[in-house]
Amino acid sequence: TSTGKHVITQGSVNSNVRKVQASLVLGTGIAFHYGVQSGEGGFVLQNSSSVVGNLYSNGPITGSGNSIYGNVVSAGPSGIINGIHATGTVYAHTINNSTIDKDAYYITKTSTTVAGTSYPGSVDQATTSLPISDAQIDEWESDAEDGGTISSPCPYIVSSNVVIGPRKINCDMEIRGSGTQVTLTGPLWVVGNFTTKNSPTIKVDPSFGAKSIPIIADNPANRTGSGIISLQNNTTFQGSGSPTSFIFLISQNNSSETGGSTDAITMSQGTGAMILYAGHGQITLQQSVNIKEATAYKIIMQNTAQVRYDTGLPSTLFDSGPGGGFDINSWTEIP
Repeated sequence: TSTGKHVITQGSVNSNVRKVQASLVLGTGIAFHYGVQSGEGGFVLQNSSSVVGNLYSNGPITGSGNSIYGNVVSAGPSGIINGIHATGTVYAHTINNSTIDKDAYYITKTSTTVAGTSYPGSVDQATTSLPISDAQIDEWESDAEDGGTISSPCPYIVSSNVVIGPRKINCDMEIRGSGTQVTLTGPLWVVGNFTTKNSPTIKVDPSFGAKSIPIIADNPANRTGSGIISLQNNTTFQGSGSPTSFIFLISQNNSSETGGSTDAITMSQGTGAMILYAGHGQITLQQSVNIKEATAYKIIMQNTAQVRYDTGLPSTLFDSGPGGGFDINSWTEIP
């Protein structure tokens, strides 16, 4: 097919025949097994924010009775969970002031209600690496640069409909305006800050089928103060039309990892088929935000922000990257 292969397999036993068709897509698969995953910086829930899906953190997880609709892990010997309501099973070295609808695995526990079975003295869960490597991001940046570089005007402002990508934007980039529609035909590398405001729509070109496209904000010359993504005023993100197609918004800002307080990604109002990723920085989600997945060194959720994990994420595909091959996109029994 235009994007991969269809494989039909048939078997028979005693004249009973079954046939299965699988759709294979050529590309690199990146697995996201959690609605939220954070590094050593941890995860903070404030106000009435919530997560629909599992949460895994290499650092502390704190809330004030906020709901996590899934399993929750704070890994390692310093793992601590405080002030959350989990509908699933919880794993942490220390659990405080929480409500757990299923089982709890821990070393110490205080002021916590466990509806399932408690397992004191349990082994700490191992810390884990975040799912997108710097090497993969470097390769996407190279792919973007191969499509050409825009160095003027700067900042690069988009306020009308445009089809773009792959492309390197050699300065800050801003997409703005109600009715503005940006169609992505390849990765974007913004060597500066990436901002959206006033209700634009950003979508993946329909020809990409099940594949996703990254937008990367990365200024290698200033990763503590630049490479910032700011999503404002009801920006809408759309995939290609396939349920497994997303826009990945990636910041390489590392202020949080190096002890600073600058947000790598902020989002205040918006929704759609997007994944936020800041492997070395901090993501802050505010107000009425509804996204598919968030991964960062540290994550803060405020107001009514919600992460709602999408079951398509374990098979997210891209055009390029180490280990590229055929991945199973879907399968079904056929007559």
